[in-house]
Amino acid sequence: MGKINPENLLQFKSTQPMFDRISKRLASFDAMNLIDTGDFHKHVAYVIEQLGQAVFQECEAIVPIKDRKGKLPENMKRLHGMYKCTPEFRTTQSINEQKPWVYMYQTEITNECPNRCKFEHKHEGETKVVIRTFVNGDELTLSYKNPIMLRLSPNVRHLCTDDCPSLFQGEPDEVTIDDNGTIHTVFDNDSIFMQYYGLPMDENELPMIPVQEDVEKAVEYFIYTQLFEELYWNSAVPNIANMLQDARQQYNFYIAQARYWAKLPSFAKMVNSIRKMRSRNKFYYSLTDRTISY
Repeated sequence: MGKINPENLLQFKSTQPMFDRISKRLASFDAMNLIDTGDFHKHVAYVIEQLGQAVFQECEAIVPIKDRKGKLPENMKRLHGMYKCTPEFRTTQSINEQKPWVYMYQTEITNECPNRCKFEHKHEGETKVVIRTFVNGDELTLSYKNPIMLRLSPNVRHLCTDDCPSLFQGEPDEVTIDDNGTIHTVFDNDSIFMQYYGLPMDENELPMIPVQEDVEKAVEYFIYTQLFEELYWNSAVPNIANMLQDARQQYNFYIAQARYWAKLPSFAKMVNSIRKMRSRNKFYYSLTDRTISY
């Protein structure tokens, strides 16, 4: 089955240490109850979305289809592939409902094929997608058999990655997605296995940030600008205009640095580019040319 190749091998971390640093730096504002932390995560999501796919996380999800409809994952930003999957079996255990709940998801894709066949050769072997959900240590297992790649309607293509295999699929089952994030299918009572790039989220469904200093600083100073802007418009703090101007300058500097970093080609892209160039050169130069190193 198609796999999303990692671009930057990014790691992600919680935003809580950054939020604590902001509260500490603005301790005098916090003491007067002038800091509203309720919008912090919304500001994080905004900056991450501005930087695009380079800072998104590779994600997988199973979407149940009922009445020929399903719902996209909330954090989905760029679609890579969609596969129709039929539930094979389900095992459940009693789940402890004592809060707080601790969730953990584990996806396993297995190819039961003796001759190393690829997924596209679905008649030579069987592919299974296994989703394991752990709630407070108790396991729920869902198994899906024989994934079939779905064809995407033209209006969905702007959501896809450049190498999305579903863009070039000839299967009869077509999928479309409306502006509300609802998936519409021609089949019913089944499931869709999705591979996509999404907003990085922690176990509490809160956005995370990449382990990259310029991105973190851009997010931090954007939060300062939003806080100081609100205080400026309400004339709540003297000299807030100078603080707002400084925060904007810092944000503009770091967001420019972060965008430059996000546009840099990854190591994987550079290696693939070199391989393609060498492959093309083989057709233009003699094999006896000693200036070529393979």
